[in-house]
Amino acid sequence: MELNLREADIAAIFDKGLQAHNAGDLSAAEQLYQETLVIKPEHPEANHNIGVVLVAKNELDKALEFFKFALDNSPNVSLFWASYIDTLIKLERIGESKTLIKAVKKAGISCDKIEAISLQLDVLYQEPDAKASQKCDELIEQQKFDDAIKACLSLTKAYPNSAVLNINLGKCYFELGQIEQAISSCKKATEYQPNWEIGFALLGQIYSSQGNVDAAIEGYKKALLLNPDYAECYVLMGIALRQQGKSKEAIEAYTKALLIKPNYANAYNNLGVALKDQGKTAAAVESFKQASKLDPENACMRHTLAALTGQQTASAPNVYVEELFDNYAVKFDQSLVEQLKYNVPKLIAELVLKHQSGAPLGSIMDLGCGTGLAGVELKGFCQEIEGIDLSKKMLAKARQKNVYSKLNHTGIIEYLAQAPLDFDLFLSTDVFVYVGELSEVFRLIKSRNKRHGRLAFSTEHTEKADFFLEASGRYSHSKSYIESLCDKFDYQLLNFSTIDLRKSGSEFIAGGLYLLEF
Repeated sequence: MELNLREADIAAIFDKGLQAHNAGDLSAAEQLYQETLVIKPEHPEANHNIGVVLVAKNELDKALEFFKFALDNSPNVSLFWASYIDTLIKLERIGESKTLIKAVKKAGISCDKIEAISLQLDVLYQEPDAKASQKCDELIEQQKFDDAIKACLSLTKAYPNSAVLNINLGKCYFELGQIEQAISSCKKATEYQPNWEIGFALLGQIYSSQGNVDAAIEGYKKALLLNPDYAECYVLMGIALRQQGKSKEAIEAYTKALLIKPNYANAYNNLGVALKDQGKTAAAVESFKQASKLDPENACMRHTLAALTGQQTASAPNVYVEELFDNYAVKFDQSLVEQLKYNVPKLIAELVLKHQSGAPLGSIMDLGCGTGLAGVELKGFCQEIEGIDLSKKMLAKARQKNVYSKLNHTGIIEYLAQAPLDFDLFLSTDVFVYVGELSEVFRLIKSRNKRHGRLAFSTEHTEKADFFLEASGRYSHSKSYIESLCDKFDYQLLNFSTIDLRKSGSEFIAGGLYLLEF
């Protein structure tokens, strides 16, 4: 009898709450629903209706908690799910909304309101057809990223919540170094289309480029959870693991990629890099050979294979250098200076100033300026300094230092052969290690510069004859080779000294420091 009275009391209080709610008195309704919960905390309808009141008061996060209580006790009530999903949409948690709609429909729980919400989302997050977005795709393929952004933004007027367009925007912003916009676009894409693995993979790449490897790996994990056969993402995961020094785990990731896609050249290439890290040179060579066989036009793979097998080449391909330093740009200064104890810009600046005897340096061309470390050392002693580099991402870092009057994205030989040259000093720190044969550099500077000047540079030093492609993929140069170029092109050797160039493992690489006059 007591139990029946208690149930009657609950029903009476709850009904009064409903009456107040229907009359628009939300405060009274909420109070009466709360009184219902004091007696029976698990009351599904009271929890749900408090959530409805809180939505009306725009207390959305709090409302979700009450809807969740209601669903915990009555998981098959479609109205409760509709209210919960609708509130998620109001909070712009679109991905969760889509996932839940799919789940409740699969479970056979549906109602007109859920169907209406589903239709609303389909309209609201409609994607352009292939023909509409073709222009964006073509511009991205042509690497016209600014134009592609304009085309995508124009389409977003008709498709404001398109995952496809936001992925394309993310790619473009990423390529242009506009990282915050790239991340924002990718996050929108993953929210609008939570079951699309490519958005999470791209987000991972962006985080990886910024040195945030943990966040990158989380993105790759989400992508692989959605698509376990995503071979390209296993390679990206391997690259991130290698960045963490986990070469064994990286090898496992590349191996998984090859199980899915046996003729995947890039997976073999990265597997070779990881095996090389472990000192397994023979296995690395076999992996690079397989990569080169599958992609014979890939100059980067050919260069790496040549270095490991003792073949001698004239120079590293531009694409190899550009790719290497684009990947290295975000952590270049910290890694090179702090970890590898690289001090060449300071040493070369001291050498140049010592031989200048207090006179101003005039105009300087920094060949392969990188992030601008040498420019920082010499800016206060010259009239102006310009720089060139093959890596756009390194140039972006140099630009932030505000020391260069002009920066150009080009190779050394291309620049020296075509640009008007009128400099007092040509500077090249740790760059000729990727050039190898230096005859054309010496010839072009001597024959095309409008005034007499000087050339200061560093090398990896060797006692072998001429220049030599090392297993690292870099070139070493002997003093006798540099002297032969001086004789051939009429340069005077003002200084040569050996230095500790930078650390490799626990040892320093021997370097040469030169100052020439022409």
